[in-house]
Amino acid sequence: MLERAEDIQGTARPNSPSALAGIRRLAREPLFRLLAINWAIGAFVAGLVTAGLLILDTAGLRTLLANSDDPVVPVAVLFCGLLITLTSAAMGAAIMTLPAKDDGERRGRPRATGQPVPVPALAPVRNRH
Repeated sequence: MLERAEDIQGTARPNSPSALAGIRRLAREPLFRLLAINWAIGAFVAGLVTAGLLILDTAGLRTLLANSDDPVVPVAVLFCGLLITLTSAAMGAAIMTLPAKDDGERRGRPRATGQPVPVPALAPVRNRH
């Protein structure tokens, strides 16, 4: 009965062998590993930047937080904003530095052939007097 319910829902339990096999299979994917590693690098840098901003008291930020009733929320918002920005930048840079597949075909518009031809451009002249 449990197997039938699992088939109907289409999901496996978190600790079931099929779920763990799926995680292992995903971890073997090179693109996923590339993105996960660069996400971790971006998250580490976001933590460093957040800590640096607070330690150096940039623009009086630490002083403002010390006098706040609830300093956890602004720090969490700052960290989450930096986390999204820096992890996206790290993953985007990793994707853009991947080598391009060169199959010999050009993509995009065809390259122009021939020689450029000068064409006179007429412009009205105004009297300055």
